[in-house]
Amino acid sequence: MSEPTDLSGYWSGWYAYTGWTERVPFTAWLTMTGDRFTGTTLESNSFALASVSELTATLSGSVNEMRVSFEKVYDRNPGVHALPVRYEGVLDNDYQVISGHWVIHNNNDYVTGDFEMSRLMSTALAENEVSEVKVLQPGSFDTDL
Repeated sequence: MSEPTDLSGYWSGWYAYTGWTERVPFTAWLTMTGDRFTGTTLESNSFALASVSELTATLSGSVNEMRVSFEKVYDRNPGVHALPVRYEGVLDNDYQVISGHWVIHNNNDYVTGDFEMSRLMSTALAENEVSEVKVLQPGSFDTDL
């Protein structure tokens, strides 16, 4: 087996329910160790109570060659289920896009759909960008901006 691909970084994507045309946008931050990764997501509310505008979740998964598998569990919020969402996807040849399917099992019932996520920035690039951020004091300005 070859060395696992480092998926660490900032990703942006969408998921859709089977039979729906609307896509739900999300962002994800992934941190990889060996062939396993963890992460967090932020997405528009597509199913919880209307008083909640955005939903957050934690991710945990693995990479095997070009196959990516992970589980998403939503953080507690009014109207948000605690069922894990299982994702199975495939990396593109440039390791910049993951696309595939997801499923939520609930007893004898299930909900499915598709997803795609694209890498916006690797961890190394993100850390470099953050190190270049200038913090200004209130009332000051920087003519180099």
